[in-house]
Amino acid sequence: VNKKDIGIIQRLGQPPDLIKRIMDCVLILCSRPLEPVSMGEIKTGKNDFQMFVNQSYDAYAKKFMAESTFVRTLLEFAQNEKDKINEETMEFLAPYLQVKDFTPQAAKNVASAAESLCAFVRAMAGYHEASLIVAPKLEQLRVKSEEFAVAQGKLHRAQDASAKAKAQVEKLQEDFSKTVAEKKRLEKTAKATQEKMQAAN
Repeated sequence: VNKKDIGIIQRLGQPPDLIKRIMDCVLILCSRPLEPVSMGEIKTGKNDFQMFVNQSYDAYAKKFMAESTFVRTLLEFAQNEKDKINEETMEFLAPYLQVKDFTPQAAKNVASAAESLCAFVRAMAGYHEASLIVAPKLEQLRVKSEEFAVAQGKLHRAQDASAKAKAQVEKLQEDFSKTVAEKKRLEKTAKATQEKMQAAN
């Protein structure tokens, strides 16, 4: 989405029905107001028409596109706010997405500048649908990661305790060995002293 494409759409005055519907979806994603729901006929192909919700292009989309921050708003939404899309938003978008001509290629055919806007809407809807699959797996991964961290903490504490116990045993063994050695030294000294005393007598 860029300013040049938006400028081209603005200069169309009364753009094709598809562009108006694309802009309705942009309004929905960005939580902008829409006209009260009423039905009217839309063109979905060269000779194809169907009944659909009347557009809010004239009342709200034109003003939104005229804002100097319009393109930046869409880019920031795609980068930082797409996780705010919820099931209510998707319910509003669903009728638009289900119309057969709501594709980037069809948008390009009616006005090349509209392709990026249609792709934006499709991408945001696709992101939300994918997140419904990925989010539970990410939550499961988070829980497993926390459980692993707790278990690892217990293991480290057990290893620390084991290392301390091992050090204590080694210290006791060392002390015991020193005591045995000292005992043997004293016994040897005592025996030597006794032998000297016996020899003196």
